[in-house]
Amino acid sequence: MDNKQKIKDDLEKIGVYIEFANNEQNISIQKIEAYEMEHEIAIARRAGSQLYYVSYMFKFNKKETCPGSYDVLGLFWDSNRLSYENYSTSETKYVDLRDNTNKLKGTLVFNVFDKNIEVGKYYYATVVLAPKVVDSNWYEVGAKYTHTFTTTQTTISLSNKIDYGGSGVVSGSIGYTVTINQIEQMWEKAADNAFKY
Repeated sequence: MDNKQKIKDDLEKIGVYIEFANNEQNISIQKIEAYEMEHEIAIARRAGSQLYYVSYMFKFNKKETCPGSYDVLGLFWDSNRLSYENYSTSETKYVDLRDNTNKLKGTLVFNVFDKNIEVGKYYYATVVLAPKVVDSNWYEVGAKYTHTFTTTQTTISLSNKIDYGGSGVVSGSIGYTVTINQIEQMWEKAADNAFKY
C-alpha cells in the first residue's frame, strides 16, 4: 500500500473522504538513436569550374522530443591540399554557421537546431573548396555530427562548448570536442569521402 492510500484509509475512518489527483505522467523519452539518422557526403563540381561543393546531408527518421543543447556539425578537409572559398546551409532555422575561425585549418562548425527538424526531410551544410595542389592524389573530406539530448523534458536553456585541438576527421584538418551539460547525453557519427581533380 502506498502512502496516499494509507492517508485515504485513515481519513475515511474519521468520516473524511479524499480523492488525490493523478499527477503521474507517463512520459516516454523519444531520443533519437544514432541508427535513426541517415547521413552522407556528396561532392559536386560544375563543368568548367575548379570549385568543389562538399555537402553533408542528413535526415532524422524519428522526432526528437527531448533535445539538449544545439547539435554540432563539423565539416573537414585537407587544408594542405584544398582552400576554403565559401559555405551554404539549409534554412538558418535548421542549420547555421557556428564558428569559422579554423576555416584555414580545414574545419567549419555549424549549429543544428534539432528541435526544428522535420522527420524524413534532408538538411545540409556545404563547404565550397578549391584545389591548392593539382595532382593525381585523392582530396579527402569528412564530417562529424554530434547529437545532444536529455533524458527528461526540461525548460531551461542549454548550451555546449567546443574546444579545438588534435586532428579532424581527415588529415590536414583540426579536430574539436564538444562538452555538454550534466543533464545531457550525446552520440557522434562521422562520414568521409574523397575526390580527384
